[in-house]
Amino acid sequence: PTSVPTQVAMATAARPTPIDTRAPNSMRADTSRPADSVPSQCVLAASPELPRQKLLLAARNDVADTPSDLVRSPDGGQTWESLASPAEKLAGIQMALTPGPTLTALAWSEGTLFRSRDAGTSWQEVVTSEAGAIDNVVASPNMAKDSLGFVVTGGVFWRSSDAR
Repeated sequence: PTSVPTQVAMATAARPTPIDTRAPNSMRADTSRPADSVPSQCVLAASPELPRQKLLLAARNDVADTPSDLVRSPDGGQTWESLASPAEKLAGIQMALTPGPTLTALAWSEGTLFRSRDAGTSWQEVVTSEAGAIDNVVASPNMAKDSLGFVVTGGVFWRSSDAR
């Protein structure tokens, strides 16, 4: 079977429980915030080799004056650890197999794309957009072989064949 990069968006019919990602070893319900408080923007990425590799990365942007909470789970969400975020606010996260094969995480803020080759422990800036905000990033389902990545920024579609 082919591994496919996955960017996960989760929705439920029931009202979701706020999650406290600041707790390094658990994702406990955050009861300090009222249910009707300012909504969080959350992004989640799963390893393209799930369920064999259960790595998850997640980020939450609460309010304008606080940085993103970036967390990692090596075991499918059973435990979580806090990580340094590459940007104040993250708009998206994705994981893909790149040539090697190496598991590479991509994260983006409004105008900058970042890459991590160590599951989010360290990040390198890949590119800063001069054409406007980064709207989306998509890794080719065969990125480990073709090195293709795509970025939509400021209404312009960019294609890169240098995922290394």
